[in-house]
Amino acid sequence: MKRAGILIAGSAFLIVSSAQASILDLRTLTCDDIAKGSSQDNTTIAVWLNGYYMENDAEAVIDFDKVNNLGNALVKFCAANPKMPVSDAAEKIMGKSR
Repeated sequence: MKRAGILIAGSAFLIVSSAQASILDLRTLTCDDIAKGSSQDNTTIAVWLNGYYMENDAEAVIDFDKVNNLGNALVKFCAANPKMPVSDAAEKIMGKSR
């Protein structure tokens, strides 16, 4: 239940904060998109991904330093691997197989 709340909140934040698109399909996003993206968009994506990769029994808190560090690592990784799908890059940086 905690995960659903975080995902819904993250998705709602992304939809409200994006002036260009109301929906972002992370399955089609490439590392090149992240490398060229704005800091605000990348932060929003990093927060969403952090929630996605949380353990089911993890506390429902946002560790801003952790999200920032993971987001920076993702941007750096993506800059070196522009053709990689963000979902694959995020798996390497943030997650484990689901």
